[in-house]
Amino acid sequence: MIPPPYTELDKPLQQLFNATSHLVSDFTTQPTYGQNTQQGIYAIFDPQNTCVYIGKTINGRDGLAQRAWDHANGIGSLFQRLEIELQQFQNYTVKILPIEDPLLRGRVELYGIATQRPIGNCIG
Repeated sequence: MIPPPYTELDKPLQQLFNATSHLVSDFTTQPTYGQNTQQGIYAIFDPQNTCVYIGKTINGRDGLAQRAWDHANGIGSLFQRLEIELQQFQNYTVKILPIEDPLLRGRVELYGIATQRPIGNCIG
């Protein structure tokens, strides 16, 4: 089966970039945390509104909220790649797009990374 043309991946990526921004510090606490436990993709933006990371959920119980919490608490190597301290990250923003289909989530994430080239993602 031939994968869909990239133009079909533009729509969900555009929806992600047009989504409401949440400060990381707000997104990782209640009530925002509890309202965003679905599976999907997310983008993290620096204070200048530059996309610095695009990611997806795999299957965690708390979905998008858990991924944002993990990043905000230094789990993983995103801080090292961004060369920032934990406190600075609280001023970053996150945008989310719920996507139930795991294959579509993966394709949109990879397409976003390939087209946006965020500095926090490891490319190649």
